[in-house]
Amino acid sequence: MRVTKLRQLYLTILLILTFSLIGCSDNQVTHAKCGEKKDVHAKCVGNFLLEGKTVNSVTISRVGESALDLKEPHATYHKDASIELQTFIDAIKKANKIDGIVDVAKAGYYLTISFENKTSSHYFLWLSDDGGSIMNENDSNTMYTIHSDLISDLNKYVNGNKE
Repeated sequence: MRVTKLRQLYLTILLILTFSLIGCSDNQVTHAKCGEKKDVHAKCVGNFLLEGKTVNSVTISRVGESALDLKEPHATYHKDASIELQTFIDAIKKANKIDGIVDVAKAGYYLTISFENKTSSHYFLWLSDDGGSIMNENDSNTMYTIHSDLISDLNKYVNGNKE
C-alpha cells in the first residue's frame, strides 16, 4: 500500500513537471499570423488594445517639408501582421514622457492608428538608428522617448519591411 502511494506521488510530480515544461516552451513561439508559428520571443495577441480601444490597423506616412505636408501612406499593418501591429502599440504604451518643454524638428513619420469603433488617433514619429520619439497629435506639448528595444523593429516596419 505504501509503494502505491509513493508511485502516485512520483506520477503526480512527473505530470506537473511535464505540463510546466510544455507551458514554458510555448512562450517561445509567436504567430505572425495567428495560427502560423515563427521562432521569435513574443506571443500572438488576439486583442490589440490602445487607449482602451481595439486597434484595427496602423498606417504610416512620411512627413514632407512640414507637419502639414503628409505623403501618401506607404505601409499599413492589420491584425494579420500581429507582431508589427503589437510593436507600434508597445512603442506608444511603453514610451517615457520627456519632462519639460520640447523644441522639435519636423517628424519623419506620421502614424494613423485606426480602431474597431471607426475612430482614429494620430502620432508623429521621429526615428534614428539608435533612438526614437513619439508625440500624439492632440497633445503637441508632450513628447515621449521610445523604448530602445523597439527601435530596430520600428525602423524596419516604418519602411514597410516585415520580418
